[in-house]
Amino acid sequence: MFNKNQVRYKTTDFKHYTPCRWIAFIVLPMFALWIAMFFAHDYNLSKYYNNIWLTLWMDWWGYFTIQSNVLVFIYLIWYWFNPTYKRLHGNFLIYVMTYITVTAGLYCGLLLPGNIEDAKAIVGAKLFVFWLTTVIQHMIIPLIMLVFYITYLFTTKGMFNHKRFEGYWICVLLGMIYPVIYIFYAALLPWMSNHHFSVYGQFTNLDGGCTIDGKPGEMFNLVYFGGAIALFFVLLNLYRLFLFTKNTNK
Repeated sequence: MFNKNQVRYKTTDFKHYTPCRWIAFIVLPMFALWIAMFFAHDYNLSKYYNNIWLTLWMDWWGYFTIQSNVLVFIYLIWYWFNPTYKRLHGNFLIYVMTYITVTAGLYCGLLLPGNIEDAKAIVGAKLFVFWLTTVIQHMIIPLIMLVFYITYLFTTKGMFNHKRFEGYWICVLLGMIYPVIYIFYAALLPWMSNHHFSVYGQFTNLDGGCTIDGKPGEMFNLVYFGGAIALFFVLLNLYRLFLFTKNTNK
């Protein structure tokens, strides 16, 4: 049974916090700030077809960056409330770590130069909000999650317990389902939006009829989609090294 009093007692028992639980606890205010910055953003809720839900999707929730950060938030708050829950120590952790790492890698490798140019047209408080949210969701949260992950490896037996990671290929295939679906969505969105919108600017624009920054889309951009899939696959396979290390050290 789920005991609310027991959970409340455990979350306030700071003397027995593990390092990973401290990390999860410390990150929670940062997510609160991130959400506050979202509401501080100057959204034009009639921007897309006078539809507030479509606008929120296009301007916020439809980005893989937002989705991966929310996934990290769900994982960490769940871990803070109940760090002994077994589902938090298996494949779910691998997926969370993979998704947020892809977010950071693709942003720093592809999108950061464009953001620097975009920032030149923003002034005042809006510029501060722009960079604060950008740095938090693309750099700080991925870095904190990396620290959490490394701390987890060295302070718990979860990662090195191969029984928690049974079904290697099932894990990889399940972890690839959503990224592949999202990549198809990103590739088709310029056409679905009547040649007006691309999720990540020129990098996800394959539509020659959709012009971004004066440049029409081209099929060469498929290389970025291929790179994203490859990066997901590589990251999902990294933990096999730990399983191999565990099994050979028995």
